[in-house]
Parts: sequence; C-alpha cells; structure tokens
Amino acid sequence: MIYLFVLLFFALNFLFSDSHIKIRGVRNLPLLLSLIFLILLAGFRFRVGFDTINYNRYFEEMESLSTLNSNSFLTDRFQPLWILLVAICKSIYPSIYILQLIISIFFNFSVFRVFSKFGLIGFFPIIIYFNTYYFFYNFEVMRESVAVSIFLFSFPYLVRRNWFQYIAFSFLAYLFHASAAVLLIIPLLSIISGRIVVYVFAIMFFTFLLFFSELMDFFIANIDLSSSFIYFDSYIYNFTNLNIIGLVAEALGKISLPLMLYYLSMNSESKLHVFRPLLLISALIGVVAIRLPIANRLNSYFFILYIMILSDYFYHFWHMRERRIFFYACLIVAVFSFYNNLFTVSIDPNDPESRYKVVRRYYPYYHILNPKHDEIREAYAF
Repeated sequence: MIYLFVLLFFALNFLFSDSHIKIRGVRNLPLLLSLIFLILLAGFRFRVGFDTINYNRYFEEMESLSTLNSNSFLTDRFQPLWILLVAICKSIYPSIYILQLIISIFFNFSVFRVFSKFGLIGFFPIIIYFNTYYFFYNFEVMRESVAVSIFLFSFPYLVRRNWFQYIAFSFLAYLFHASAAVLLIIPLLSIISGRIVVYVFAIMFFTFLLFFSELMDFFIANIDLSSSFIYFDSYIYNFTNLNIIGLVAEALGKISLPLMLYYLSMNSESKLHVFRPLLLISALIGVVAIRLPIANRLNSYFFILYIMILSDYFYHFWHMRERRIFFYACLIVAVFSFYNNLFTVSIDPNDPESRYKVVRRYYPYYHILNPKHDEIREAYAF
C-alpha cells in the first residue's frame, strides 16, 4: 500500500505541475517531499530486496572501527572504502539501518541533483525513476549505488571534459566497487569523433558475435517455440543459454534500448547529446551480457542516463493537443513497470530444474519499526 501512496503522490503532482495555481514560497516543496519519501522508503526498509538480505548477513560478519586493522582491507570481496564505511556505520549502530539510510540519502540526492543540473525539473523524470530503477538501486545493489552516485556527481566534469577531476571521481567510485573501472573508458571515447566511435562500436560488435559463433548454431537448434519462454542453464552470473524468444527478448532489452536512446539523444535540444558515447558503451555491454549476465551490472552506471534521455524526449509530448491519450498510455506503462518492479521472475531454490515463477521481491514492504521476515523472500535470496 505504501508504494501506491508514493506513486499516487507523484502522479497527482505531475498532473497539476502545469496548472496556473502557484503558492508563493512552496514552489519546490512537492519535489522536496518526493525526495524525502524516496529516502525514507529505502532507508527504513527491513530486509526488503534480495541483495538487502545478503548485505544484512555480510554486515554482521564485517568489523567495526574498534576491531578494524590493516588486514581487514586485504580481501578481494569488498573494496577499501566500502569496508571503512561499514566499519563507521557499525560503530554508530550495530545493525545495518544507519548504512541503509546514509546510502539512500546519498544516492537519491545525487539523482535529484543530476536531474536538476540538466534541466529535468518536475515529476516526469521522478515517476520514470520510481517505476524503473528506484528499487534496483535502493533495495538491491547497495555498494554499487554508492559508486553510481559518485559517477553522477562527476557529470559536470564529464560535460566540460575536465578529465583530471572526472578520473579522480571515477577512482573514488572504484574504491567502493570494482565495476567502476568501466568509467575510465569514457575519456578515451570522448576524445574520438562521433563517427569513428560508431565505426569502432560496429567492429567490436561483429567481432564479438564471431567470437561467440556458437550463437548461430544455438539459434538454429532452438527454433522450437514450444519450449519455455526463456530459460537459464546455469547460475545467473555465469554463462547463459536462452531459447529463440529469450534471445530476442534479451537483445531488445540490452542492445536495442541504448541504441534507440542514442538516436533520441542526437535530436535532443538539451545538453544530453554529450552522453552519446556512454550509450554505445552500454550497448556493447549488452552484447556481452547476453552470454554473460554478470556483465550487465556494468550498465548500472548508465541506467540513470536512460531515464534522463527518456524524460527529456517524452516530456514534450505532454504539451501536445491530445495529451490525455499520452497520459493514459503512460499510465498503462507505469502500472506494468510498477508491477514488474515489485515482483520478479526467479527459479525455485528448492527445485532448480523447475520453471521460473513469479516471486514477491519487494512486496510486502516491512520497515524497521515493524520488522518481519518474509519466508518466501528470504528463501530466494542468495
């Protein structure tokens, strides 16, 4: 119910954002309340999200400042600044709640800040954010969310091509999550002309397909559509096999989307066209992720950019004559995305050979004042 309340609040503010009713002194109050709602929703959650459950387990095993020493940083599991952040939070309070709240504040503030910096002021980008990647960043990838936040703070330096400051931010992000190493590719692409970047991308794309030439054999061998819609033969972070429909679905989501956004950003009147090289990197990562799903985690740094470009492009349709039709279309998409976020498709841990089934990933919502363990959610966390 709390999710619907937040969504309804965003929707109503979006509908009345163009009204002529102005209340002096509270122009930014709805946006501020939105930021507070999103921070508290994530910061006060209790074991909501598969990764959140796992981070609870890791948090209990990690050290506080009183026991931290040089040997504590000699691990290949976590980066140094993450270990230090956990130690500080654990010294303040023995449970993970302080850590959750700090990350929620830092990440959501960075998102709202980058929306504002690039002229995406209003509820349209916030609604898209809440219905797409809010749960992923706030309820799952806590470590990577810190790295993504640092990357978002580096956007002004990226736009102005102040590479020293940008690389400093990227290195700082790396000290929280090793995947931030992908950010160091961006300066190299940015100094190359756009047309050459496209050619390089095309060469790398077809080279990769040739390298995995068994994809064609697999494509032909699995032409039978009677099999399950999409299946995985192995653990999600290892190599993956898909049937024909699953292969097409993965390609549409991981390759076509960033390429479509690349095209939309070319026609953008805002500053967002400067981020086109990032979309090519994202598309190439998508190619690799079809066969190696863990690679898609690198795209976590670009999902907020997806939201920015979509918001910038589709917001103009809101001012067209038949905007009521556009509103209903957006409502249908929002409901579908909202449902898709609260639930997920996962394999039964007690029966690995079974088909995938719908799992309650973020519903029901429990908070720290009403701590309850959801047995189904706990069983699917790994």
